Amino acid sequence: MVFITNDTDYLTSDANDVATNQFGVNFRMSEQLATKVSYTTEYQSDRDVTTGHTMGVSLIHQPCDPNPPRIISLSAKAGPWVRLSGITNGGAGKTPL
Repeated sequence: MVFITNDTDYLTSDANDVATNQFGVNFRMSEQLATKVSYTTEYQSDRDVTTGHTMGVSLIHQPCDPNPPRIISLSAKAGPWVRLSGITNGGAGKTPL
């Protein structure tokens, strides 16, 4: 099963304008394993470099027991650096690796 998402947000004020667009492709690989690949573009009017881009990959594992899913995320921001951002257990927060 494959899902395609495109989320756009635009916030404005007297001090700053912020626009964010995230395009994602989610696909289920098995009953307990899914993946999301996303590309995010962010614009902020009050910075020297107004536009930033982030490529993200998430792996979601749902155990057979009733525990919340585990999410492992990788992201690369505006260059060749890749950051392992952590494992999240059901939204309980990031756990150091």
